[in-house]
Amino acid sequence: MQMARTGCHSTASLSPRHTICRYTSMPSLTNEHVTLSAEKRAYAEELATWDRNENLANYMLSMKLPDVIYIKLMNALLVAEAWAGLIREMVKKLL
Repeated sequence: MQMARTGCHSTASLSPRHTICRYTSMPSLTNEHVTLSAEKRAYAEELATWDRNENLANYMLSMKLPDVIYIKLMNALLVAEAWAGLIREMVKKLL
């Protein structure tokens, strides 16, 4: 357990370099806290990578598809949903 200084003050009877401080106990970081924060950082990195890839795939679809088709798909939340809608659209046109 680490100790933190609180309520420090100089005393008149001692030299100015001497102070009287009360110490209170502070919880220290455990391996559990460090592991948890490492897991959060790893999750945040994975999420950022996924988001970047999702945006890139959406951009590529918007550049390669005709506007008439992309307008029907642009409300999809995920690229996988847009891709499934594209397949439905193409199957409908072929039949």
